[in-house]
Amino acid sequence: MGLRNWLGKRRERKLQKKLDEASKVVFNALMGKDAQQLATEGGWELLGRVLSTNSDSPWKTYSTSAAEKFYTYLSVIYACAKKIADTMGTITYTVAEYDNADERTEYPQHPMLKLIEHPNDKMSYAEFIFNVVLHLELTGISYIFKARNQAGMPDGLWPFPSSWITEELDRAGRLRFYKIERDGFTQRVRPEDMIIIIYPDAANPMSPAGPTQACFRDAQLDEARADYMIDMLENMHLPGPVITQEEPWEEDQLRMIRRIVRDKIGKGKRGSPLFAGGNGVKIEMVDPLADIDWAGTAGLNETRICSTFEVPPILLHLRAGLDRATYSNYEQAKKAFYQGKVMTVAKKLGDSFSLGLLQVEGDVDFWFEPVTDDIPELQEDETARAERVIKVWTSGGLTLDQYLAELGYEEIGGRDGEMRLLPMGVQPWYPNEEIEINMETDAGTDEEEDEGFGVTDEDDEDEEDEEDSEENIEDESVEEGADAGSDEATEE
Repeated sequence: MGLRNWLGKRRERKLQKKLDEASKVVFNALMGKDAQQLATEGGWELLGRVLSTNSDSPWKTYSTSAAEKFYTYLSVIYACAKKIADTMGTITYTVAEYDNADERTEYPQHPMLKLIEHPNDKMSYAEFIFNVVLHLELTGISYIFKARNQAGMPDGLWPFPSSWITEELDRAGRLRFYKIERDGFTQRVRPEDMIIIIYPDAANPMSPAGPTQACFRDAQLDEARADYMIDMLENMHLPGPVITQEEPWEEDQLRMIRRIVRDKIGKGKRGSPLFAGGNGVKIEMVDPLADIDWAGTAGLNETRICSTFEVPPILLHLRAGLDRATYSNYEQAKKAFYQGKVMTVAKKLGDSFSLGLLQVEGDVDFWFEPVTDDIPELQEDETARAERVIKVWTSGGLTLDQYLAELGYEEIGGRDGEMRLLPMGVQPWYPNEEIEINMETDAGTDEEEDEGFGVTDEDDEDEEDEEDSEENIEDESVEEGADAGSDEATEE
């Protein structure tokens, strides 16, 4: 056995030994071993790294650097990744604290929030977020180095391309350092000084798998289509018009026809018509490129790539999205893009910033949260919102001040600002006062008099007659009562 074969067998034995150890650790964890011991001994991380080394991945020929180069190689990937990264640069964050009772307190002046807004002396906030998201979409993982001041506090954030970073492991397979390498420069970074944002691979949670990796086949197919078209246009020699007749061609006829064809549709005259006459003459034009559905194949690949990145094709002005495009379709696609992809990535960034900048540094109850109040695509439609607010107001669910504030008007305050409406008859009421509803109605109001229903003289006479009759009845009842009393006294 040669030295090379012996070394190869030795590597296989060591790899198998690591795999056996990792499998034993994970099995013990599944049988009840505590998670802390599992993490100390390598556990899932070790098993994941060994399996990823020994797995037969269909994308193993594409490195992280190759995935980054697809950004400039393929226009659809460029458009999708840039659209996402540009949009994420418009999302801002706030820092909030949650106590044991889930009470929320916002800290708009938190120092880590200021660090995000001014990450370093070379990048603005939008440029910083653009780099972070771009690396995440292209490679499935994004690295942010935390520079520290002399007091040990983070004072700078630097996003590095994923291809610059490698992991340095110990003998047990645990992560020791992140190593930054570029153009002869090498720097080791402790794990606590690196913020990691990752799209995990389903086959190995410790390995990234981003949208670009998921659409490698579609990207290759689209690239092959473009290369084939270029090769056909540059290298394929078309015969041009095919002229046939029933009789054999003589040499003089061939020379004459070639001269006529070159003169009529030669270089610079390719759009000129060609006329031919004579018995049995037939002319056909050959166009092999027309037999390929270029638009269909291009649209299929573009649609699949856009669906992988979760970007509607209409937002990128691709043909697949513009065939049935209307203004309402565009607005709906834009809202779907914000509510789906943008908010998902925004929350993912917020959680990673919370872990890497707040909780690792000691603020365990603090979280980065995206601010969405100033994004029109995430707001409710104004008409629908107004209808909803009016419905809640008329049903007594809002005070007058709340109602005005929801519609964007100035609050009036005081007692009137606390007024609500009762659903029954839409009567105003005040939470801190008793409800008094006047059930008496006066005939002959001003409105009724205007409409001809006022009190007349006959009505007044009728009322006086009724009052006199009531008084007479009362007098008679009193007299009868007195007579009855005297009779009873006589009998006794």
